[in-house]
Amino acid sequence: MKTIEKVATGGGLAFILFSACAPFLPGPTLDGLSRIQADQPGLTLSDLQTGRHLYAAHCASCHQLHLPSEKTPQAWEKIVPRMGEKGKIDQATCDSILAYLKAMGKKDSP
Repeated sequence: MKTIEKVATGGGLAFILFSACAPFLPGPTLDGLSRIQADQPGLTLSDLQTGRHLYAAHCASCHQLHLPSEKTPQAWEKIVPRMGEKGKIDQATCDSILAYLKAMGKKDSP
């Protein structure tokens, strides 16, 4: 297979993976936004939606996506920087992904 065909096939596969996984990820909520605004008061629902999109687009290209609620915000704080470095994802993108995952992450037990 020629290089250009490999790139086109890989891009098509990434699009299919993103399209298949994204509907299952929960959209940002006002509750999640209020949780993350304690640390990042300027964030909006639109910012969290961008993080959701980036999470699906970047992370699904290497592995199956985890639901944000599978991990606590503290766990995501450890995972995302390590994965971002491994995947060569820029800091702004990692920050956006992390904000979404923390906002939608597992709530602490009361």
